[in-house]
Amino acid sequence: MRSMLLGRRPAQDLTRIRVVLAARDSGRGWLTTAGLAFAATAIAAAGAYFHFGPVHDETGAPVTALLANTQPDAGRLQQQLEQSRLTLGMSESRGKELERQIDTLNQRLRESQEELTFFRKTPNGKH
Repeated sequence: MRSMLLGRRPAQDLTRIRVVLAARDSGRGWLTTAGLAFAATAIAAAGAYFHFGPVHDETGAPVTALLANTQPDAGRLQQQLEQSRLTLGMSESRGKELERQIDTLNQRLRESQEELTFFRKTPNGKH
């Protein structure tokens, strides 16, 4: 019995030992990951710029120069907006008129179907 107890004692001591498989997260992991992702993106963008050069349009002018030279004409945009509103109003009016015409045609179809049913039910087609 004593040999059995001696054999169990080392096994119990082993189970009480705390094993650390990985260090505890200090909370800075996401910050480090975000910083590395930002740095990688910046390096990739700089490499693409130096490899391909600045972006040009069909005429060869840099896109940044094109963007700086475009000043939206407020009057022209206002006129386009008003034209779009008028077109929308006309489309809505046409839609309502078409719905009214469809309702009228559906009513006439129902009346014709009722007449056809009546003629089919009367003997020898007489009414």
